[in-house]
Amino acid sequence: MNRRAIVPLGLSILAFVVILTAESIRIRTGERPLAIAWSASGIVLAAVVVLRWWTVDEGRFETAVQAPHPLPDRPLPFRLSAALGATSFVFSDALIGHMVFVNPETPLVFLISPTYVLAIILLSQAALLWPEVLVAEEGAPAPVSPGE
Repeated sequence: MNRRAIVPLGLSILAFVVILTAESIRIRTGERPLAIAWSASGIVLAAVVVLRWWTVDEGRFETAVQAPHPLPDRPLPFRLSAALGATSFVFSDALIGHMVFVNPETPLVFLISPTYVLAIILLSQAALLWPEVLVAEEGAPAPVSPGE
């Protein structure tokens, strides 16, 4: 894995741990620790900014996205991460809908925030699993996509 990918990945893992901590506190005390929950969003934002402007090469990403037959060129881990991220968003939204329209006292309410943050992490970090778009390390040859 590209060394530049470790920072956003580490920040994302930290954000997920923070949101799980916030939900754990909410379950034990009944009160939502907003400062802790919001800090997870701030950490995810920092991870995405680092990923976008420090880890991903914009030119290589644009070339890869505009490939004439993009799906076969996408690594399986990239596609799985994107699919799991989308699934996590749908699950989170389904839980919100269930809570609002079916059962406001559902015991699954504690899963809403973690699955939402997990979705953001999986979708934003999917680029880390597509090495052809990452910035090359200094002194290391840049990976080249098959279309170039």
